[in-house]
Amino acid sequence: MDVHGSATKIYTRLESHIKKVQDIQQRCDEETKFALQTLLCELTESKNLTEEMMRQVIPEKFTSEERGMLLDKIRILEEKEKIYKQQLVLLERKIAKLTEENKTFKTQLTATQTEQAQFKSALHTRQIAYDFENDLAKYIYPPTEKYGSRQIFTKMRRWVNKEEDTPGRREAKAKWEDLKRDCSWSDEYNEVFDDLVKSGIRIAHPNVDSTTALTSRSELEKRCIEAMMRMTDKVNELMK
Repeated sequence: MDVHGSATKIYTRLESHIKKVQDIQQRCDEETKFALQTLLCELTESKNLTEEMMRQVIPEKFTSEERGMLLDKIRILEEKEKIYKQQLVLLERKIAKLTEENKTFKTQLTATQTEQAQFKSALHTRQIAYDFENDLAKYIYPPTEKYGSRQIFTKMRRWVNKEEDTPGRREAKAKWEDLKRDCSWSDEYNEVFDDLVKSGIRIAHPNVDSTTALTSRSELEKRCIEAMMRMTDKVNELMK
């Protein structure tokens, strides 16, 4: 056996293992880092022993006994290298598992953040709708007209458009037409409004954040929400 050649091959492989360990250390948890550091120390020690042996190898000066001792060291180093390789494989598998778990966590986190954004958007949209239909009803209906607390906007539209002609209804219809013109209200918003209310979450009424309310909405929904806010402000101004 070529002692120097065998030692050189082991040395090269050990260097490769050390670089791989150092690379893995950059992307693992603390527990794995500790295991890697231990392995790195052992690899470095073996590498240094191999390097020292390579410097000492002068074939023509070997006695048979010295050659035998060096071959024994080579075999020990080769056995150790096999163990190191097995440890590296296990650590790489652990890193792969941690990486996959991290990806799954990030995916779940993104989904949760999206859900949270949609929840906040629905909550603020519902508050805008609540202010819109309640303030609008106070302004449109005659003082003596009762309008209840459910489907206020839908019922108001029906009431305004009833065939029965009364002074109160004529005035209410004129107010509604003026508001629609002044606040750029489109008739297609009526159905959008109903859908928004159905999907809204009827819980606490926060201070309205229009930016949050407009998050994750279609362009048509955004225009409807903005028109509701304009009309709510206009009604409050007219009732002062």
